[in-house]
Amino acid sequence: MNRHLAIAGIAVFSFVHSFSASIQVVAAGISVSQSLDRNSIAYEEKAHLEIVLTWSGSQFAYRFDKPLQPTLDKLKVQQFSSTISSNGSGADEVTTKKYEFTLAPTGSGMARIEPITVSYVTWPDSIPGNLVTEGMTLNIAAAIPVPKGGKWPLPVTLPVLIGIGVVVLGGGTGAVLVIRKRNKRPAEIVKTPAELFLERLAQTRDESGSDLKRFQTGLYKNLLWYLETKYALDFSGQAVEDIVKTIDAVGIPEIEKDHICGWLLRADREKFSPATPAPGETIRLETEVREFFETMQSQS
Repeated sequence: MNRHLAIAGIAVFSFVHSFSASIQVVAAGISVSQSLDRNSIAYEEKAHLEIVLTWSGSQFAYRFDKPLQPTLDKLKVQQFSSTISSNGSGADEVTTKKYEFTLAPTGSGMARIEPITVSYVTWPDSIPGNLVTEGMTLNIAAAIPVPKGGKWPLPVTLPVLIGIGVVVLGGGTGAVLVIRKRNKRPAEIVKTPAELFLERLAQTRDESGSDLKRFQTGLYKNLLWYLETKYALDFSGQAVEDIVKTIDAVGIPEIEKDHICGWLLRADREKFSPATPAPGETIRLETEVREFFETMQSQS
């Protein structure tokens, strides 16, 4: 793709959402479509939201350095994934990046998916821009009441088990209930790279305070440590451009690639930038990184 077609700014989709339709628009050289697989669901069902970006050129023509953060009413994101693929080569190469959300109801009635901002940076020009999707709605039926009964009336605790044993022995069946208490050595807790990263992130936050540049420097080092620890990589002496290429080439889940590469590129731009950051930006960025790793840890 001719990167000079990428224009900084905001392109807002102006169209009417229709059920199961793929809505498409072209802005700043990127073709964007969104679709929702249904317009109404039962409370116990799930809906599937898909956002697809397509452009002429390689996977490196654009970088998406901010995670998508849908604002939802009566819905929550139960599962998220992103993939990127290319077909053709040279002037005929076409790249497709797909975001997929599995949405679960949190209430009944008319749910809403607010417009989602997709931020990008052209590569290597570093020209920023935004694309904004159209809001969508989904009707959610009332939850089906859970029938009462059918469960064991008493919790299975030690006193209950002893009581059962007394009844069995008293009935003359010859059965013997033996309860042994074993002294076990506490198992050694082995922390995952994600858990250790969160500890390092908290330390960096405490040491940096509101100094965004200092926080970005620590975040950059911690992200590289995480990748080297979890995926046995070595980034010694590499510039951020080479680091991003290495990450793209190895078997790391796309969602991790998107977020981590975005944070690395941003940290590299901002840690020496003379610009004054917005108030509270350090807290906002730390929260964004921490919540992503906590979510990833809970799903592992």
